[in-house]
Amino acid sequence: MSDYKGIFAQEDFVEPNDSCKKTFLVRLMHRKTKNISWTGTVEALTSKDAQAQWRKEYADIRPQYDHSYCLVISHLMH
Repeated sequence: MSDYKGIFAQEDFVEPNDSCKKTFLVRLMHRKTKNISWTGTVEALTSKDAQAQWRKEYADIRPQYDHSYCLVISHLMH
């Protein structure tokens, strides 16, 4: 059973180098109305990294929205 768990533990492992970065589409969406208020892109290794990168690159956007908005992050296929 420990081998089985080990296979999945390594499934999301990504070697940290710039050639693995992907383009992610980041949208700010109102939770109730589902209206998109802002759209942009970031380069990152994973969607979690994309969220952190969005916070760095678009630091001026975040304070303009409250908790009624959420981030929607999707990988753009090339």
